[in-house]
Amino acid sequence: RKIFDDKVAKENQARLEQIAAIKVSTGADLVNIYFQPCSDNYDKTVIELYLANGTYSRPPMVMGKHDVFHPQLLSATPGQMIGKFKVEEGMMFKSITGLAKGAYGFKLSQYDDNGNILFKTDYQYFQIG
Repeated sequence: RKIFDDKVAKENQARLEQIAAIKVSTGADLVNIYFQPCSDNYDKTVIELYLANGTYSRPPMVMGKHDVFHPQLLSATPGQMIGKFKVEEGMMFKSITGLAKGAYGFKLSQYDDNGNILFKTDYQYFQIG
């Protein structure tokens, strides 16, 4: 019974994540996190932002004189939480500014009008700079 319940819960989580359609865009010192409500009785979204310990791509062995290397985030692990942001009513994105160069992670949670959790993502990562 437990195996079946776990399977159903995992399938439900995947379905809600697809409905939520979470997207991330970054700028020089900011991140925009976009989403959709995952249920008809959706009330609010909360985003927890974390510092992350990132692993980055290495520069190529040979580069041209005018080439510029921009390391890409390959993987990350969560660090300390640096903020918890409630998304304003009627908004389907949150812009978080004032971020330094580095790796970050976030979790997005959606709640119903009774304060019950509808959906919570696992860590998702991005880089600034």
